[in-house]
Amino acid sequence: AVRTRQVLWILLLQALAALGRDRRHEVRLGAIQTLFRALDAHGQSSFDTWLWDAVIWAVIQPLSSHALQERARIFSGSDPMPEDIDSSAQAVASRSGVCVEDPLRLLRKQWDETAATALLGAVKTWAENSQGKRSIWRIGRASQAWAGLWALVARFVVGTGGDALERAKVRTRESVAAAVGCAAVLAESACESESQRLRIAWESWILMTTRISDVPVSAPTDLNQEPEGGSAVVRQENLCALLELGTKIAGFLGQAKALSHSDSLRLLELGRRLLLFIDVPAASSGASDAVALTKLQKQVLDSVTLVEQAEPALALRELALLAAAPYAIERHASRSEPGSVEEQSALQAVVGRALVAFSSQLARADHLQVAVGPSSGRGMSLTLPTLRALGVAAIDRLGAALCGEAGDAPLLQLLLDGGWQDAVAAMGLHMVCPLTSVDSAGGSARGSEWFVRAVPPGMLRLRDDLGLCAEEKAVAVSGALAESWAAVGTALAQSLGMGIGIETAGDEGDAVLLSGSSGVQQIRMLDAVVEASLAYVAPRDLSEKVSPLDECPAETSEYWIQLVRVLERGAQTTSEPV
Repeated sequence: AVRTRQVLWILLLQALAALGRDRRHEVRLGAIQTLFRALDAHGQSSFDTWLWDAVIWAVIQPLSSHALQERARIFSGSDPMPEDIDSSAQAVASRSGVCVEDPLRLLRKQWDETAATALLGAVKTWAENSQGKRSIWRIGRASQAWAGLWALVARFVVGTGGDALERAKVRTRESVAAAVGCAAVLAESACESESQRLRIAWESWILMTTRISDVPVSAPTDLNQEPEGGSAVVRQENLCALLELGTKIAGFLGQAKALSHSDSLRLLELGRRLLLFIDVPAASSGASDAVALTKLQKQVLDSVTLVEQAEPALALRELALLAAAPYAIERHASRSEPGSVEEQSALQAVVGRALVAFSSQLARADHLQVAVGPSSGRGMSLTLPTLRALGVAAIDRLGAALCGEAGDAPLLQLLLDGGWQDAVAAMGLHMVCPLTSVDSAGGSARGSEWFVRAVPPGMLRLRDDLGLCAEEKAVAVSGALAESWAAVGTALAQSLGMGIGIETAGDEGDAVLLSGSSGVQQIRMLDAVVEASLAYVAPRDLSEKVSPLDECPAETSEYWIQLVRVLERGAQTTSEPV
């Protein structure tokens, strides 16, 4: 009797699936909806592992695959539109005089809806029946079925291959939103999965995100626009949902101890790519990103926070890069190049690295000839974000992490990776040219505070670490410390107006880059840094009566040259002897 009921279920569901392939939109849509309602109502109570196995492989997978295949054929134009549909539409139009929607466009919308309904039903069925004694995970080849579902979701949004232009042809606003929604539902059932299954979800997310945002520099300006109406296909809310999904899957991998270094790098890289996805118009409402963080920018910071749990040094270097990003955008917009020796300092080097990190997006912006800042137009007007509010938030998080407010920062690893030098340079940038806004008092004026609180203690910690390093490693550490001390000296000099390399001003109501620190900030900064530098060169054995200058470490030589210039400048300003 049990087997008879199971066979009857299979026959019923296969009959509905067959109707789900009907060429009439209302018939197939109704059949698909009925099929998944039946699974939702009776699946958990009536289906055992054997029946779920048959349903997944004989009903759900073939139905979803067929819907996507038929949709792709309609969109590609390889299958001519049925003559009766076209003639019917023309007949109605000629008799009534009513404007009828283009038959091909209507057919595409119908297959978009069919594919979305079938795929969403499939992933919801999996997610809602993935736990318990009758879990879908108990079926045969469960991992293969899981991978097949993710492949279908990715195919819905990026097609089956080809270049960016070919993929754009089969992408609509509805398909992008539906595919991202399906992926989010499917990811909810991934938290209890094995690392191998999580890896399938992760690789699928990378494929979707890469192909959506992989736009050639010379691609047509309307690549992200629908042929009819000109509205955007991929929107800001899609990018937010996509990055949130990737961060969630990466978090599951982290919990399973399966998040590798390359995974963290990929998450940060794709976050930057979405951050400056120029072809996607900015959100139509909300304040300029020079004043407040956008939702996407907040999610970029959240992804960095996730990486920080596994690889603090990598995350801190990313924060330094994001803190320097507004200055890179400003330099790119003004087409300025560093010229003088001061302008080629470590402060400008971190700006150069930010330019390299966003090089492809900035090149695309040049091709589209978009402007920096909030758009004054409507519709498809594209703008290049200023990233100023993001820079302020990044420098705050960076300073808090280096000061121990977010845990014990691995300074030695950060130094060897180049992240400490970038962090010092980024805080120096925000100290020399603080990002401020008429709508937010202070802005990144805390750059001076973070510089005072983080850099001097950090340099002393690194000196102690240097004494514990093996000889071959000590050479690399000493060289990196020399770069850091040079950055400190340059920041001190430029904060007093000695060779400032960045100075711009925005319109009223927009953010501006201000150069120089207040007198009180300068005194605090000099006191803290000079005290730390004297402590750095002082003998570690306090019983030794040796002058600090008699054993000045080689890595501080360039810094002392800069410091003498700073003190001479201070003496000239206050008319006091050096």
